[in-house]
Amino acid sequence: MKKETAGEVLGHPLWIMPMMVGIMLVIIEGLHTTAHLRMKIDANAYCRNNAEWIEMNQEGEEDW
Repeated sequence: MKKETAGEVLGHPLWIMPMMVGIMLVIIEGLHTTAHLRMKIDANAYCRNNAEWIEMNQEGEEDW
């Protein structure tokens, strides 16, 4: 049985393709989670479905 080098294993399409898909999923999930944490954009239409959040932003800040 032939012993394969690390370059042969890392260069094989059956290793590269799943790794590329996994890396893409990690990047997408990271961007999605960042959007939720910062709430600068409406991730998953959360704000559109939340009437209290919409009213709070339309009225401005309340004076305590």
